[in-house]
Amino acid sequence: MVSESARVTTAREAAYRIKDPNSRPRMAKLIALDEKSAQAARQILQSGHERVALLAAPSPLRSSDGGAVGTVRSLKEWLAAFSGRIKEVVAGLDPADLVVLVATAGEDSQLATVIGDACRARGVPITALIIDAEDASAEALSASLLRLRPYASMLVVARGHDYVNDMLAALRV
Repeated sequence: MVSESARVTTAREAAYRIKDPNSRPRMAKLIALDEKSAQAARQILQSGHERVALLAAPSPLRSSDGGAVGTVRSLKEWLAAFSGRIKEVVAGLDPADLVVLVATAGEDSQLATVIGDACRARGVPITALIIDAEDASAEALSASLLRLRPYASMLVVARGHDYVNDMLAALRV
């Protein structure tokens, strides 16, 4: 009698094997939700993640001299640009099978709501990473966690920018 191990390695049984690889590589989109995390994301992409695309979040409302915008005209211009940029980011989610959001603790991450809803509609999971948490107050960190938690299947408070790179490697990106 032939053992089961010997039987499954025969040429006859090999004809039934699936010839495709066990899994396909991920196509991830890395989205920085604020200006500080965008700098970290750019550095991460320079380290050689070829299957990761960076989608930059729209910039906050600022005037040309860096201050808050006060005129109605400049507000309308910014809103039009912001709306167009959000559409670009949402359209850029295809063909992602994983979205990694990077946010700085205490910074504005309201775009997470738009991206989270778009990913939910597409069935794309989100991993969210909060960086620079040691520099933020407990209230600021809590606000960032509350903003990202409803959308992220995994939410990590990272100890440094290197951790984000390690997380991408762990996610097989």
